[in-house]
Amino acid sequence: MSATTPAPGSDRSPAPWSTSSVLLVLGACVMAVALVCFVAAAVATSRGHDWPPEATVPVDGQPHQVAVSADREAFLWAEVGPEPSCAVTGEHAEVLELETTDGAYRRAAVGTEHVAIRSFRPTSSSVYVECVRTGEPYAVVFVEPVPRLPPFLANGDWLFVLPAGLALVATGLVLVATVLVARQRRRPAA
Repeated sequence: MSATTPAPGSDRSPAPWSTSSVLLVLGACVMAVALVCFVAAAVATSRGHDWPPEATVPVDGQPHQVAVSADREAFLWAEVGPEPSCAVTGEHAEVLELETTDGAYRRAAVGTEHVAIRSFRPTSSSVYVECVRTGEPYAVVFVEPVPRLPPFLANGDWLFVLPAGLALVATGLVLVATVLVARQRRRPAA
């Protein structure tokens, strides 16, 4: 009698796939998806944040006009380290209050990391930003609206959580399949 032929008197047809085989194949597929997600996340974060030219302000002690959204709070971003001294004025020369941030918002750029150093509430669709060096020779700061997402999501850290979670699930599926195979081999033949 072959392995695919049912035993005489048995009304069950043999299963073409055992549970352990299905779990093993499923685990391999989930691991492949995790690898693709990891590569996609690595490529997405490898270039860093792309600062638009209109958001760039030279640290030269001169006021520079920057377009902003009047209905959203904005951040001043600088390289991690000693912060430049900045002042922001509105379209009608009113001085805007700068609030210190907690440093939770960070952006990686090619070769550097930037942190949101100050926040302000614009009163119009453009502001004047003037920054001077206080230590390190900063070249520029950036002005950008405050992200609508919390820091963990806005910083892009979550991009690697999905592949890590998928890899964990795949590992679990392979372990369960291995345990099932080991249990089947331990059973005495009847």
